Amino acid sequence: MSPNVYSAYEVFTPTTQAKLNFVPRDSVNDQLVDAIRTPGKQLIVYGESGSGKSSLLLKKLEELYSDHITTRCSGASTEQSLVLDAFDQLAPYYESAVKETEYRGRSLTMAFRTIQGQIQRSQTTESEQARALPPQLTPQRLAEFLGAQGMCWVVEDFHKVSEPEKRFFGQMMKVFSDTATEFPSVKMVAIGATATARQVVQYEPEMNNRVAEIYVPLMDADELTAILDNGSVLLNVDMNEYRAQIVEYAVGMASVCHQLALNACLSADIGSTQPDVAKLEHDDLEAAIKRYIAESSDSLVATFELALRRRRLKKFDNCRLILAALASGPLSGLRHGEILARIRDIHPAYPAGNLTNYLRQLMTDDRGAVLGVSGDGGYRFVDPLHHAYARLSLVAVAEPPERAGSIYGSIAARSLYDLTLQYMTEMTPLPTGNAVELAPGAVWHTSISDEYREADLWPAFRERLRGDVNGDADTSDG
Repeated sequence: MSPNVYSAYEVFTPTTQAKLNFVPRDSVNDQLVDAIRTPGKQLIVYGESGSGKSSLLLKKLEELYSDHITTRCSGASTEQSLVLDAFDQLAPYYESAVKETEYRGRSLTMAFRTIQGQIQRSQTTESEQARALPPQLTPQRLAEFLGAQGMCWVVEDFHKVSEPEKRFFGQMMKVFSDTATEFPSVKMVAIGATATARQVVQYEPEMNNRVAEIYVPLMDADELTAILDNGSVLLNVDMNEYRAQIVEYAVGMASVCHQLALNACLSADIGSTQPDVAKLEHDDLEAAIKRYIAESSDSLVATFELALRRRRLKKFDNCRLILAALASGPLSGLRHGEILARIRDIHPAYPAGNLTNYLRQLMTDDRGAVLGVSGDGGYRFVDPLHHAYARLSLVAVAEPPERAGSIYGSIAARSLYDLTLQYMTEMTPLPTGNAVELAPGAVWHTSISDEYREADLWPAFRERLRGDVNGDADTSDG
């Protein structure tokens, strides 16, 4: 047991920097530290969403810098808004200065206050966006203000910024690199959830040796397991029963791992370190998954509603079958033949033409553009968060008895189970007694309906799911 008492929200931090429960990333740690320590070296830290980029970077900055400032970007961020935000965050360091900060015989403290006064005079009452950027507040001057305080500037979510602004930011990196001659610690760090560094910042070829492009991969199984093990010690809980399942569902994403672990603790009413070891049960994992799905952002839910929309009820629920197959596979994706094989495990005569048609649709905006082509010519979820969400919302927690070991069989069973139960609830009263013939001794592990909680409907559902597979290919729009 940990000698201290911690809040579950301190231990599992899906939306903030991991501090108590930080897991070192040996594969990139040395590269990141070397780049931070190198004077004049600017950084681009990139990788998939949820891979732990920010936690890793901020942890190292805390070790190597006395302080830093962070600007968070949006699609509306501009050159002016970025510079003004950084300048505003520097105000406490210059307003409270007990002595003048000088550079080349000039008072930086006085220069800062002069620019601050110009900004305040230009500001209108209508909007913060109306503030004008004074001519004196150049990238060079901002770098000097930061450098004199021994600080670096972190710009998060820079992939959201428009292309013209990215080019400007690349030019700013050169200015900061040049300024390191006088202020060795001054540095810009751009963080972006992208597959390549150039999707984050566009800089000139002459900057190649001055910019470190550091890729932070998704976590491997050992690193995700370490998050859960560390959390178990800090909270004095035992989650061994389903630890491997959380690792599987997280698909390499530290944020999802933290969220599921936190949800499981809250489901078990564990809000802080326990005096005695508290064992988390399988029901807590199921509750954690349902809570994760229920709390997913509206945009994520809307994306999947778009992808799974059916305009007409046809023989095959094509998009659901395809996304379920991909969700049951690795994050790197599956090739056409592998997807087809998984679907045909349930629908032996599922037409290959359907798969080709709907894969193409799922890569378009009309279907939320949830899929893309992987490096080896296969298909994968564009965003790992989509993969995790699909796995959690489409993959059953428990597998039907006749499909033990087949995740995809479980997906299909749960999907049809949900749809059938919804149909029966809307169209007729729920059956009672022997109205539904159950397989002897079988148990269905869901809690969607108490009436069906102990029912194994898989045998009947499997036959219905397969349906009439001898017809022509269904190439409708779903």
